[in-house]
Amino acid sequence: MKQIEYVIETLAPVTFAEKNNESTLYNTRKYIPGSIFRGMLADRFIRENNLVNAHEDENFYNIFLSGKVRFLPAYPIGRENRDSFEPYVLPLSFMKSKDGKELRDIAGEAKIETGFKKMTGFALKKDNDIYKVNVDTQIEFHMARNGEEGRIHGSSKDGRVFNYEYIEPYQYFKGFIIADDDMADKVRENLEILKEHNIYIGRSRSVQYGECSLEIGKMTDCGTENSEGQKISKTHCYVYTYTPYIPQYEWQRVDTVAENLCGEISRKLQAKNIEAKITKGDLIFAATEEHSGYLGVWKVRRERKSAISAGSLLEIKLDKAYSETITALNEILYGGLGARTEEGFGQFRLYQPFDNLSLQELENKQAENVSLSDEVKKQA
Repeated sequence: MKQIEYVIETLAPVTFAEKNNESTLYNTRKYIPGSIFRGMLADRFIRENNLVNAHEDENFYNIFLSGKVRFLPAYPIGRENRDSFEPYVLPLSFMKSKDGKELRDIAGEAKIETGFKKMTGFALKKDNDIYKVNVDTQIEFHMARNGEEGRIHGSSKDGRVFNYEYIEPYQYFKGFIIADDDMADKVRENLEILKEHNIYIGRSRSVQYGECSLEIGKMTDCGTENSEGQKISKTHCYVYTYTPYIPQYEWQRVDTVAENLCGEISRKLQAKNIEAKITKGDLIFAATEEHSGYLGVWKVRRERKSAISAGSLLEIKLDKAYSETITALNEILYGGLGARTEEGFGQFRLYQPFDNLSLQELENKQAENVSLSDEVKKQA
């Protein structure tokens, strides 16, 4: 299995807005969803190749519909393109002291104590070091005008106003495309052709939003950017939810999802003739969210589904941690689990807790390596 790196730079405001509990405010996701990236590429592929029944085209089917290719989301990497850094969502086990002087990963030996609060957001990783990264956003006022009279007067009689949150221009986002070995070269070949012009993603692409540039990076074997899996010598670790995970079934409790996930992974290991069993551990650090989406081909909205959020950690126990077990386990996690894996959902990684870091050390690393917003610079 191969992974192809891609980097998107926003050249104009970009919004992936979804209505929250306030009817007048549409918040944007702070990353580029894999479903958005995949849909944009599929549309460009259809237009470039003048396809009428796209699903009947062999290349289109293999790249976008077969399940052999997974389009992962692009997470923020700041206002500079950092080739050697891996972006990810901060693990939900990260805690910082309220006085801002200490950082702990309570998935390891660190204990939960009063005076600490959970950290959220995005980070970059290089080797064993982490660097906090932020996404700069703004909110823009809009007014819905019905009819010619409303457009002429610039007002709305029914008072329908709303606000869009958008991602500011000139920020970089890095993601990966995971492809089966027999598809990797074909995917990269088509991506190189499609990147020749700027791309448009998100809402309101017909007006001032959505223009971006696309850069296709290196292609490597899956797992080479992160050697944590190969370092696991204990029979006790975590699976980290790299992208949101949507189970194939209806669910209510996270611990039930974790137990079923361990069973599914164990069955997949057995299918690879690996005699190892994975069971659920005692610790879970998890959050949930909802995902729907829009199918442009059919012009219908997807059914809303509950998902385990990226950054969640599920403790697992391996009865055998031989190198061939870890290799097979990594293949399963990179292949994706659950629903909508072709859109990048259900990506997991093996995770070992970080050693304790001082928050001041982390902030110093931020100042040296990560372009922060003005507000964060003042706080650092």
